[in-house]
Amino acid sequence: MEDLIKKFDSNNTYNVIKNFHEQVTSAIQIGKSISLKNINVTKIKNIVITGLGGSAIGGDLIKLFTKDILNIPVIVNRDYFLPKFVNEETLVIISSYSGNTEETISAYQDAIDKDSQIICISNGGAIKKIADEKNHNIVLIPGDFQPRFALGYMFFSQLYILIKLGFIKEDTLNLDELITLLKDKSALYSNYSSDNFALSLAKKIKGKFTFIYSTPNTEIIGIRWRGQLNENSKVLVSTHNFPELNHNEIVGWTKEGGLSNILENSLIIFLKDKNDFDRVLYRTKVTRGIFENITKEIIEISGEGKTYLTRIFDLLYLADWCSYYLALLNGVDPADIKNIVTLKEKLAEYK
Repeated sequence: MEDLIKKFDSNNTYNVIKNFHEQVTSAIQIGKSISLKNINVTKIKNIVITGLGGSAIGGDLIKLFTKDILNIPVIVNRDYFLPKFVNEETLVIISSYSGNTEETISAYQDAIDKDSQIICISNGGAIKKIADEKNHNIVLIPGDFQPRFALGYMFFSQLYILIKLGFIKEDTLNLDELITLLKDKSALYSNYSSDNFALSLAKKIKGKFTFIYSTPNTEIIGIRWRGQLNENSKVLVSTHNFPELNHNEIVGWTKEGGLSNILENSLIIFLKDKNDFDRVLYRTKVTRGIFENITKEIIEISGEGKTYLTRIFDLLYLADWCSYYLALLNGVDPADIKNIVTLKEKLAEYK
């Protein structure tokens, strides 16, 4: 593995992932220092987080984490424009790690036109320029990472915005448990001389088409797994969630559908949480029995930790390491995103 790291890890992604607990600690300190102005909390009736890619997944996780906390809806917008309902009673969080994401800049202007309450998160670029001109709140974060590896900054900035606005109580989070778990898992997963779970899972995924099935408590985590495997490992992955997949995708798992060779050689990962609804858990059990008639490679994974937040990040962190090791096993650079670079170059040509 050491030879593969030297050969393919051009951007030292290994240390970026290994030191993720330091990023989370730094992000929490930035969050604690946030000072907001000109936000009328009493008027806020909904929250829209707008961003793309690595800048949007933090919003997805905020939506997931707060689903049983907030009394107002949270949606994540991945478009050039905001939904029609957005108005002066909407808190719009502009999330762009680079500050130059064209879709997010467009949505930012739409938020201005709709007279929304606006808070920006970025490390600079056009977003900062507009925020400075409009006297909007902006949370500045370090710009030393590729967006998908800056999840700590993107998530905890948004979390602390909600804390500062009084939507979430900080003392309920048990962040010490989270940091301790990330440190422990860093030591475990970074030790590639042993067959740790992240590495062994990457070996199982290699050469197989992977299906990731999530519960309502892990749905967004499954999407993050897909994104990390896409970008880091350069593989295609399918995701779906319980109970919805029991009303459609389950029927596609058949030897008569023309894809039996793919399905027989596939890998299924169930992402679960200890607080999943018992009916959902029973669905996973029955569904597994059906899938085992097609493929025998089914792995069930649950996050560790007393708190939901810790369990979420336990699963997220496993995805980082698994996708990293799979990249090396596939003989590709986990930091390389040449298809995205090509796309951006072509978009720049379009006027």
